[in-house]
Amino acid sequence: MRIRAFSLPFFVLLCLLVPSQTARAGDVFYESDDYQEGEAGVVNTFLHDPEYRLMVEDLERNETSFDWGWVRTVEFRPENAAATESEPDPPQKGFRGRMKSLLRGGSTNRAMESEVRKPLAFDLREHRAVRIPDVQNFAGIAKRELLDEIRGAFVAGVEALGLVVSSADDADLELGLALVDQLRGAIDVPVYNIQVQPHIALELRLTDLRTGDDLLLIRNRKHGTTQPEAALNFADDLVKFLR
Repeated sequence: MRIRAFSLPFFVLLCLLVPSQTARAGDVFYESDDYQEGEAGVVNTFLHDPEYRLMVEDLERNETSFDWGWVRTVEFRPENAAATESEPDPPQKGFRGRMKSLLRGGSTNRAMESEVRKPLAFDLREHRAVRIPDVQNFAGIAKRELLDEIRGAFVAGVEALGLVVSSADDADLELGLALVDQLRGAIDVPVYNIQVQPHIALELRLTDLRTGDDLLLIRNRKHGTTQPEAALNFADDLVKFLR
């Protein structure tokens, strides 16, 4: 019997349509299929495994969600996070396509699995100034204009929260940003009859500079008609989440 060779795109789409018997997304990014099977793309450049062990799927607050994230609550105990670092690596799981990754961050109807119900351990009203360094790029070629527009979107966001953006030593918070994936133009997916809009995927870290404590960790993809619009949408979600 002669077996016809499949093209790579067809094979990927076929794998998307056939459910895997072993693949199951974990509640934590470090244990997820995206991370363990390499479908997440760029990892361990800005945020690293200790942070990935904290970040849960669909972190939600104030009816706003992020693909993966963690926020410091009053019940958080640093020793619990440290204990996870000695755990053995989870087993590798079956193959999954990249389409799930492409579509993340694009749906407003995605099931919300991890709502933050505990009080936050910080109050932004107790802070005055935040430092926002230049956006780091780990996602191939990105024009300086795009990185500046991403930073500008988050400058507008923190100002909307009542904070002053300052590069001086008097800043008591730092918002670090890194571009880890991007889609410059829209692409059509015929098998699903959908169009995937341009996107940016960012890792974000909000740190209290007075104590050195991380307050918020996020890894999220956001879509828009353009990449700068996606950045504004992302920053807008951050404002809603923290208010």
